[in-house]
Amino acid sequence: MSVNRRAKPFWRSLEFTLPVLMAALLLLPWLGQLDLWAPDEPRYAQISEEIRALEHGPRGLALLHLNGQPYTQKPPLYFWLAAGFGSFNGHVDHWSARLPSALAGIAIIGLTAAFGRHLYTHARAGLVASLLLLGVLRFSHQARRVQIDVLLTLCEIGTLLAFWSLNRSAAGQSKKSTPLLLCMHGAMGLGLLAKGPVAALPYLIILFFLVWEGRAREVRQFFPLWGLCIALAPAMSWLTASVFLAPSNYFDQAVSQNLMDRFLFGLHHPRPFYYYLYQLPIDFLPWTPVALFAVTTTAWGLWQDKEGSSRSRSTSRFLLTWLGVFFTFFSISAEKRGLYMLPAFPALALLCEGWLARQLLRDTLPKTLFGGSLILLMSLGLASLIGVFGLPPNLLDQILGPDLMPFWIACMTVSLVAIVALFWTRWKEQNAFHELSILLAIPIALSSAVFWLLLPTLNAEKSHRAMASIMLEASQSDPLLGVYTHSSLTGGVEYYSGKRTRALEGLEDLRAFRDSGGRIIVAPHWAETVLQNEVDFRVLSRLREGQRALVILEVNNIAETQSEGAPSP
Repeated sequence: MSVNRRAKPFWRSLEFTLPVLMAALLLLPWLGQLDLWAPDEPRYAQISEEIRALEHGPRGLALLHLNGQPYTQKPPLYFWLAAGFGSFNGHVDHWSARLPSALAGIAIIGLTAAFGRHLYTHARAGLVASLLLLGVLRFSHQARRVQIDVLLTLCEIGTLLAFWSLNRSAAGQSKKSTPLLLCMHGAMGLGLLAKGPVAALPYLIILFFLVWEGRAREVRQFFPLWGLCIALAPAMSWLTASVFLAPSNYFDQAVSQNLMDRFLFGLHHPRPFYYYLYQLPIDFLPWTPVALFAVTTTAWGLWQDKEGSSRSRSTSRFLLTWLGVFFTFFSISAEKRGLYMLPAFPALALLCEGWLARQLLRDTLPKTLFGGSLILLMSLGLASLIGVFGLPPNLLDQILGPDLMPFWIACMTVSLVAIVALFWTRWKEQNAFHELSILLAIPIALSSAVFWLLLPTLNAEKSHRAMASIMLEASQSDPLLGVYTHSSLTGGVEYYSGKRTRALEGLEDLRAFRDSGGRIIVAPHWAETVLQNEVDFRVLSRLREGQRALVILEVNNIAETQSEGAPSP
């Protein structure tokens, strides 16, 4: 199928406008409906609010603060954007805190469509890849949250798209090379300002790809000295200013501990090296089976030298390098989270697009794909029936709950409509692209049901608003609130209470907190037993159940005989 060369630019074509419009309809409506969920969302919103309010003066624009203390964990780009959006209504609310992620998610979908257009020769390449990516629940869910990794993904895909445009234009020898190099290194610079050195992974992808292509001598053409200066200047300028304004140990915490210790030891989320072998397939659902087919067949085709033209071989090498660099780097790193692989999702979507394109050229989709889709839809329909009619009743009461009935009705409706449409398309119309369009639309429709019907039922459990309200009411004129041995709660408590909140790691911290006029703390439920012999307190409220149970305490007096340090539960 040849490319349809239209007079109008690609950004005005249906292949670009349709996925971007669908992304906007999925990611923007009711963006502020839910409270900010722990641990990241309220913490990032609080940092952004302290920037917007200029609580620390102009110096607070460079040296970030959380709860009045210097913040060393992340660069400032996301927080600047959220603070900027929050300035329109005088507060960084839910909507303005999440808007940078949502806009970045929409832009990623548009760039994925453009990437597909550049990589493949058929007219609807970008359309299929972008809609497939939009239907990955992990991606669309993160794009509706206060999440730096979505902004990082946008910067990295921008870097790689600019490189590929240069690569296809006679290895950077065209008249457009300077603007594209500026885009490539400028996007990298924004990525470094969004999340630090991990944003440089696209440089590794480009380097390894050129070596694989046997074009190592061309590396200098893509990495001129002025381009590297553009990439490094924003992050280095910010880091220099923040180190100059910060306390003496800031650089060690921000660079040595936060970067090296995370990579080598995993400070917060240590995982085994094989973590992504099972986590990535889970995160890329429901398109994991297609991705497995796409990756294995593409790699096998290169191994057997059966990839056809030099253009198709180059495309396959580039996408496999993109995926492989991210997978290898984060597998080696001790610090692992599922969302760290988010920048590799466009590569997976484009690999899936290449495999699906070959099926569309045959004007039929594989029976395995059709049959597997029907099995999944029927399973979803059965689960929906259980949810609606409450079979068994104890499962409904303990897990599902009556508030989820609209969600299950929506899932059952989507399943039934999709099953009928798939059967009609396969045996009546016999149009492979129409059948694929139905398959692409199903996950997007189900994601809508998740965002607008399922997640609101979890809001009370995930939000810190109720906890902060109880603590605020009890604290009266107290200048401080406290969080005992559970520092991830500090951002949420401060954001929703409006009071400074101090993390308390042991009895010495608790004593200093009490001497400063603080009385009200929130602690894990086991803290009652640990503190009862050393602290005179009164229980004000109990929140949550099981291992996540919390208790709000009013501290009256603290014994003077306890050594510093918080014991384990």
